Amino acid sequence: MNKRMFHRNLLDEKKWTDLLISNGFKIEKFQSFQPLAFTKKYFSLSLLGQRALGAIPGVRKLFLTLMVGNLMNDVNRSINCIGDEGANYYVIASKI
Repeated sequence: MNKRMFHRNLLDEKKWTDLLISNGFKIEKFQSFQPLAFTKKYFSLSLLGQRALGAIPGVRKLFLTLMVGNLMNDVNRSINCIGDEGANYYVIASKI
């Protein structure tokens, strides 16, 4: 997944915090966003490409018809940081 999605690393909150503090930063805010369910659905969309399931006639249209409402709700939750956990982090840190 790391290679496919072009992630450079997948550190958890504690490791990020420790890394930033050990390099002279003060954590002002650390918040997760983008619910994991949204990330999973986003990844599923990649399966709809022309070289995957999207190559099967009607699959892409059916998927989008069934999922577009849920996807939009997940986007709204992500943007508004609704939920306690997320697949990504938003960090504000200042140099001490």
